[in-house]
Amino acid sequence: MAGVGDDGTRARAVLLIVPILVVLTLGFYAPLGFFLALSFLRYDPAHLYLHQWTFANYHVVLAESTYRLGLFNTLRLALAVAACTVVLGYGIAVVLWRSTPGWRNVLITALIAPLFVSVIIRTYGWLIIFDNRGPLNEMLRWFSLGPLHIRSTLTAVVVALTEVELPFATLPIFAALSQVDRALVEAAATLGEPPLRAFARVVVPLSLPGVVTGGILAFSLAASSFVEPLVLAPPNLFLLATLAYDDINQVLNWPLGAATGFFLFAVALLLTAVSVGALRLTRGGRMV
Repeated sequence: MAGVGDDGTRARAVLLIVPILVVLTLGFYAPLGFFLALSFLRYDPAHLYLHQWTFANYHVVLAESTYRLGLFNTLRLALAVAACTVVLGYGIAVVLWRSTPGWRNVLITALIAPLFVSVIIRTYGWLIIFDNRGPLNEMLRWFSLGPLHIRSTLTAVVVALTEVELPFATLPIFAALSQVDRALVEAAATLGEPPLRAFARVVVPLSLPGVVTGGILAFSLAASSFVEPLVLAPPNLFLLATLAYDDINQVLNWPLGAATGFFLFAVALLLTAVSVGALRLTRGGRMV
């Protein structure tokens, strides 16, 4: 009878999983597979692409200086955003960790509330803030400290993306901190460790999986973003995401755009694997 019950439970689990797999296949994996195949097809101005296999698109991405510069700028931007979000997110996560349950709920709601606003609206909000006659520069003029000319600069893009990706870095760090037993910190304090040193030697190492996860999420999302760079970046700032967007929507070179997108995807996967591998080595070959 137990076996029959187990079979029924497994059957119900399969029935629940199948619709999810169907949606993922039709809405994600199938288009992704189409674009992967498209990246190996030959471009044709009259027909968009020909069913002729070639590595020419990836050769363009790897060989042309515009795409190499785009890769450099993309890595520089994504690393800057990941660093900013991890530093700010760690501070916010510590506040959440030490807060009472009531305040914690309020702070988490405030943290994720901007996610319900369109990224386009938030980006144009930053455009207004950074404008030469915007509220930031008007306030700086009031105190005779400005204006700051940061509109259409890399700094503006980093600030906007940091605000957008901050929840994705903060919540994994908070989840890791929530697994830390506070008795360990108290034990370190009773052994004579100053509070900051006890935090650095006990809490920080135990929270590293959350830091790595948050950094990877922030890096990947920043590297693949194109709304913020399109609106806030200077015209001469080439990024892989914006180059792929232009190839597909402006030049109509779909194979080259697909190759650019998958090259960015491969770079993000490689850096993710390196980060996870490094963390495994520092934790003795295991992840907590």
